Amino acid sequence: MPSRSLKKKRKSIKRTRLHTPESYLPSFMRLKEKLKIPKYRRAILALTRHRDKSKYRCLLDFLFVEFFPSWKKECFRFYAGTAPPLKGHPA
Repeated sequence: MPSRSLKKKRKSIKRTRLHTPESYLPSFMRLKEKLKIPKYRRAILALTRHRDKSKYRCLLDFLFVEFFPSWKKECFRFYAGTAPPLKGHPA
């Protein structure tokens, strides 16, 4: 049987909300720089080889949607010109 402190910790984890994707943009900008290095790009492509990336304009968009699936619709709305870019987008 879990201890009281463990139950309390689990409860607080459930209440924790993810930050808006905009708060992750600095990390994605660093990733963008890393993807310019061939060995990193090859590694990401190898890890995602069974996923369809052809619908995305760039690998970074694909990775963002993989991390935040709820933003997939917004990504394609942006491609269609009916949504703003993520930076500055209301969460």
